[in-house]
Parts: sequence; structure tokens; C-alpha cells
Amino acid sequence: MFVLSFLVMSVGNVYAQNVTVTGTVLDSTGEPVIGANVKVAGKSSIGTITDFEGNFSLSVPADTKKLEISYIGMLSQEAVIKPGTPVKVILKEDTGLDRFYDLHQASGHYCCSYDECFGKPARESGWTGYD
Repeated sequence: MFVLSFLVMSVGNVYAQNVTVTGTVLDSTGEPVIGANVKVAGKSSIGTITDFEGNFSLSVPADTKKLEISYIGMLSQEAVIKPGTPVKVILKEDTGLDRFYDLHQASGHYCCSYDECFGKPARESGWTGYD
């Protein structure tokens, strides 16, 4: 009987180490982001996606500090978990221009070659890009 009660208490302690984190993911206009990926930062095996109202609920280890939220076409973001407080994340649109500009500034290139910008077919057609 002692062994059985010890086993039951041990299993209870394993489950007690998880907490449920809830929250909402919105875009910059306040609309819900449907199907956004929500996962424990650094652990791709623990995650979920948002529902039709941008809400999620995720069981995470009690020592989890951050979530990673991502969606195609939007900048990924990390959110800090505060016990007992729902997480609210506002994702911004990823225009890609910021990264492109930073990359070219860092490399010292501020423009591209004709073929890089317009492609070889444009050159062969005689289009100059200035017409």
C-alpha cells in the first residue's frame, strides 16, 4: 500500500510541474491572427496555434519564461510569461525592406547590378528600367 501511494504522489508531482498559459495574438490593426504559431522559446516540441479569435492555451513547464510567436508575413516576437496573467501579443507586418536595407548597408552595397535588379530576361528584351 505504501508503494502504491508513493507512486500516485510521484505521478501527481510530475503533472504539477506544468502550468497553462493563455493569451491572444493580434495584428497591428487589432484583428486576430488566426493560425499563428505559439511555442516555448527554445523548445520547438512544445507549442500550439491560435484559434479563429487569435486565442491560445498551452501547457508549459513551470520554469518557462518566454514564448515565441510567429506567423508568415509578420515579424516573429518573444513574449515574457507572467504567472496568472494572459499574454497579449501584437505582431507587426514584415515588409522585408528593413532587413534588405540593413544587409546592404552592412555589406557596403547601396545598389545592385542590372541583372540583380531586373534579371537577365529584362536585359535581353531591351528594357532598361528607365523607360
